[in-house]
Amino acid sequence: MVAQPQIIRPDPDPTAMTTAQLDRAIANLDALNIARIEIIQARLDAMDKAVELLQQFPTAIDVAISHLKELHDEKFAGIATQFKERDIRIDQRAGDTKLAVDAAFAAAKETFGKSETGFTEQIKGLTTIVNEKAKSADDKLGDVKDRLTTIESRSKGAGDVWGYLVAVGGILIAAGALFLKH
Repeated sequence: MVAQPQIIRPDPDPTAMTTAQLDRAIANLDALNIARIEIIQARLDAMDKAVELLQQFPTAIDVAISHLKELHDEKFAGIATQFKERDIRIDQRAGDTKLAVDAAFAAAKETFGKSETGFTEQIKGLTTIVNEKAKSADDKLGDVKDRLTTIESRSKGAGDVWGYLVAVGGILIAAGALFLKH
């Protein structure tokens, strides 16, 4: 038979010292975990603040869009006024033209017996007047159309501004996330 070795324990007993050291390590680990939890909580609080700020951001965009809408409404009201004024002028010119034509016919009727050539010249003169007034009205209508086209192109610019604002918002979110991560 083989003799069993005898277990010799040193004095002081290392088991008690090992247990104390293990207890200290566990306490240190608990303190480290508490510190990590506090860091995570701070990050979560910062993320909550970032979300709160981002929720306020669309309000600023809505205000900017509202201002643009008011500006466009004001410009369109001005254009409507110009159309009304143009219609009034055209109606007045049409009345003037009718009076001129009636007067020309009356004069032509008187002079018809005298000279057919004079009547033809008066008709040509009246035709020229009517054509000039129509051309003038067409020119003014073209100006109004050009102004309306300019306003429509400016509203396209407002859409571009919206895109830029959204892009800036994305960049701010990304920067905030990177900042909070480190």
